[in-house]
Amino acid sequence: MKNRKHRSVRTIRVAALVAALCGTNMSLYAGDHVKLNKIVRGRAYISQDGSITTIRVGKKTILNYDRFNIPAGTTLKFVQPGRNSRVLNRITGGTPTSIDGTLAANGIVYIVNPSGVMFGPDSTINVGGLYAAAGNISDADFLRGVNHFTDVQGSVVNHGLIQAEQFAHLVGTNVTNTGAIHAPEGLVSLSAGKDVYLAERGNSVMVRISDPTGTTSASTSQAALDNSGVIESDGASFTVGDVYSLAMRNTGTIKADGGSITVRGNGDVVNQGSIQAHSGNVSIDAGRGGAEISGSIDVSGRTPGARGGTVEITGSSVNLRSATVDASGDMGGGTVHLGGELQGGGDLAHAGFTSVDAASTVRADAITAGNGGTIVAWSDHATFVQGDLSARGGALVGHGGLIETSSKLMLDVGVTPDVSAPSGFGGTWLIDPNNITIVAGNGFSDITNTDPFTSTDDGAMLG
Repeated sequence: MKNRKHRSVRTIRVAALVAALCGTNMSLYAGDHVKLNKIVRGRAYISQDGSITTIRVGKKTILNYDRFNIPAGTTLKFVQPGRNSRVLNRITGGTPTSIDGTLAANGIVYIVNPSGVMFGPDSTINVGGLYAAAGNISDADFLRGVNHFTDVQGSVVNHGLIQAEQFAHLVGTNVTNTGAIHAPEGLVSLSAGKDVYLAERGNSVMVRISDPTGTTSASTSQAALDNSGVIESDGASFTVGDVYSLAMRNTGTIKADGGSITVRGNGDVVNQGSIQAHSGNVSIDAGRGGAEISGSIDVSGRTPGARGGTVEITGSSVNLRSATVDASGDMGGGTVHLGGELQGGGDLAHAGFTSVDAASTVRADAITAGNGGTIVAWSDHATFVQGDLSARGGALVGHGGLIETSSKLMLDVGVTPDVSAPSGFGGTWLIDPNNITIVAGNGFSDITNTDPFTSTDDGAMLG
């Protein structure tokens, strides 16, 4: 029995080597779950020992499969020359890839299957880097290091545990995470679109999505990107093409302490969970969709000497409902922009409508020392603020910050923001709707004559 197993291992290795040298099509089986049709580029030596399948590959290897699955209780291990070595596993058999066991690699692994990729609840991925794409990538792009995924047709779903030393990038028409994705010193991205280009720039990832064939809007109940699990990284990016009415929904946890979290899409973005980037940056741009925030966004810096980070949220509308946004810092408050920047300037796109309800809290306080930060609630049409806004100075030293509640047209503010400073000068509350001139007398024009006074046009006068 032992000799038969060793003969089987040698047979698979010899067959793989022949295919590598000749470049011919050859069906190589590693159990019933992996069927390798051709070694397109590089070399591959396959061995199997019980439930463990090992594939030794070169620095840049391209493998075409009819099927590529990892059943529960089994392990597929890639042995690569180094951490930056890459292996492209292209599956063309017409059925989704199902990974329910363990995938391990010391380098970068591509799993590319237009029919979809699913990581089951018992799956464990432990790799240097991962690209899981429900589309295709050309041999030329792969060999040049260009991550351009075309003809994306299927979904990518993770119910298991993905651990990546460098990065984990998931690409599909829909991408769902209910499990855990950990790249604490690397990058994580979820991208939905038909044609997706990814490029890493330092500690961030640039994503460009185009849909050359045109698509129709998806169901309002199905998010293009849906996270109910845990995503932890040094930087995270969530990007959706111009396809979905519901671009992204987060009911889980997204963490990138000290890094950046970005969300881009032309559909509604809903955060009912937790987004955390302590002393980092969170940017949400829903494009023509609305940004609906009812969970928490935390860029506070509470460790000694830390400062608050930056939060920018925009879209056709920005609505905070029972939300908490915290950009406070031990040595100085950070910045929160809702629907626009100070007095509508800067590069941030303007929201048409911005609202902060009475159950919401927005803070940019200096905690121990330093000045309070900046909070701006801006819109082109109507701004409603009923929640708790504060940009307080530090307890020991420091002045109050700046809070602006403004709109080009209608403004309704039912609270007084807190820009006080226990040990310094108070800050500034800026109200900048339509021009209002306060004059002596008891007349009025282009403004209501009862409290609260509301301008109806530029050049309003109140006497």
